[in-house]
Amino acid sequence: MNSQLYRVFAIMGITAVTALASASSNGQEPIVSDAAIKAAIEKSLPYIEEKGRWWMEKKDCMSCHRTAFMAWSHAEASYAGLSIDRAKVDSWIDWCNDDLFKPVPEKDRKYDGELSIARNLSGGAQMLALAKNWQTTETQKAKQKKIVDMLLKGQQKNGSWTPSGQLPMQKRELGETTQVITIWNALALHNISTQKHIDLDYVEGAISLAAKFTSTYDGGKSSEWMAIRALLSHELQEVENSKSYRGLVFDAQNEDGGWGWIAGEQSDILATAQVLYAMLEMKLPSNDPRLQRAIHFILSKQREHGFWKVNGTKTKSKSRATETANYWGTCWAAIALSKSLSKSLSSLKKQN
Repeated sequence: MNSQLYRVFAIMGITAVTALASASSNGQEPIVSDAAIKAAIEKSLPYIEEKGRWWMEKKDCMSCHRTAFMAWSHAEASYAGLSIDRAKVDSWIDWCNDDLFKPVPEKDRKYDGELSIARNLSGGAQMLALAKNWQTTETQKAKQKKIVDMLLKGQQKNGSWTPSGQLPMQKRELGETTQVITIWNALALHNISTQKHIDLDYVEGAISLAAKFTSTYDGGKSSEWMAIRALLSHELQEVENSKSYRGLVFDAQNEDGGWGWIAGEQSDILATAQVLYAMLEMKLPSNDPRLQRAIHFILSKQREHGFWKVNGTKTKSKSRATETANYWGTCWAAIALSKSLSKSLSSLKKQN
């Protein structure tokens, strides 16, 4: 694309996918330019930081939708080649880790010595997930070991983890949310072992138990469940299962390129970004036409101030956008777009 024209769009703050995409040589789905993806990520990060820091300062609470995702989105953006202040992100990671291991106030404790992480294991799993593409400090690695220990301690005998906080109120069956949380936690344990921060032998039993629990469930209706069920099978090298669930994912893709929170419903930025992330983690190339359609959809919906509008993830707010859903969806969009950009850069390096 003409560089002068690109600068005009950047200055105007317009997300125009058709203007920022370059047509593919075979006449199929246009390939979204790296410049367009990078511009969308850069536009989102100030919003993510502003709202995330506000949460830290005013709420003094990590939350399962906030500060870990602020750090994770910036870590992924850094890995994708954007200029990110490393010291700032490290400070957020350290703040999150410290918050997870704060004692629960005495008046609210269920037992002596209860720590905040016992009520936010999902937040702990997110801290492990973001470490995949971040050069963690020795202090952070020590906290990762403590997070792993708490995840192992919190796993139920049947292999599941129990959704906590506001997660049980999500707009799907509780059983499905339990499956989703269990898969994400298993993926986090698998991820941290592949980074050599934790020996696989230490977490392999927990991962196997979680995989056994999820293998008996086939009733999920949310796009998130389909996508990460495919991803877990991929990571465990269950080739046929992975292929089957991936087929379900793409069968549920809407005409506009997105996915609904519940498969077949109106496309949703949060669901679409989660699916895009999972498919890229499964090593699908970012120029896959189906993924390009998803990237087109995400970029076309970005708002003027860098965020994406998302309907609430809880039953009572499913028909209206909420600030929390906007934030969570924006973080996921930045993470998934960064993943697509890093895949593109990786391919370019191999060609050279």
